[in-house]
Amino acid sequence: MPKREVSKLNKDNFFEWKSLMKLHLGSIGYYAQNSIVTKHVDPTSTLIAEDMKNKHEHNQTMLEIASALNYAEFDDIKGYDTAFKMWKALTNIYGGDQNVQREKR
Repeated sequence: MPKREVSKLNKDNFFEWKSLMKLHLGSIGYYAQNSIVTKHVDPTSTLIAEDMKNKHEHNQTMLEIASALNYAEFDDIKGYDTAFKMWKALTNIYGGDQNVQREKR
């Protein structure tokens, strides 16, 4: 079965993009999907197999989010170091009420 790509985020499709991205991240794994709602913390001790799997899924989550953005949207999140922060920033920019949303380009 071919992998379905999530459409690029734009000023008009945030809520659809958000739903599709959540489903897509769930196909990567539980930790990947959960990392957008829970802050990722790198372990400070020796990594065990589960830590390495979680870190891989977290990095994959960040890559999948970034890959579904145009350059203008990527500029909004490029400084964030966790998927949670990226997701929160995109939600604040594109998902807020009319007073919070960025002016449509």
